[in-house]
Amino acid sequence: MTRIHLTPAPTLAQRSSAWTVTSSRSRVTTSRCPASDGIGPWPVAWTPTVMPWRGSRMKLVVNAYMSILIEGVAEALELATQLGIDTAMLAEAIEGGPLDAPIADAKLHKMESGDYAPEFPLQWALKDVDLAIGAVPNATLPLLEALARQWRATVDAGHGREDVSAARLGLTDQS
Repeated sequence: MTRIHLTPAPTLAQRSSAWTVTSSRSRVTTSRCPASDGIGPWPVAWTPTVMPWRGSRMKLVVNAYMSILIEGVAEALELATQLGIDTAMLAEAIEGGPLDAPIADAKLHKMESGDYAPEFPLQWALKDVDLAIGAVPNATLPLLEALARQWRATVDAGHGREDVSAARLGLTDQS
């Protein structure tokens, strides 16, 4: 059984959520902490009668989705910076709208403030991306493959134990 904890930055605890995905061969269960109203209709469980032995697969898909969101936030912040747009304006433009996602919002604010204290280490997120890619060796997943290369370079530059929001450093760190 695998358990992943994603916890919000302490300054965002009022707006963010902690969530857990637990999986085994026969079941994946997601559950929320009391502050997680913004994430979705939790808890959700896939049991053997609904999705036989697919719990671990769903975990890979959910983690791939989360990783793509976080890298997207990092790159949007880098683009905004390079174009001379105040990153706070980017956050304001997205928050509360149809493009807002609580995990992306929380990581955007961590990146903006330079807070890379580990909540979910980048090296663990990279491991999950590698597992997702490896689970379907004949699939074409160019976005995840590019993300894995980018994150591997960032981990190799010494940011693996920092929060997954340190993906932002891989775009600016020339070490």
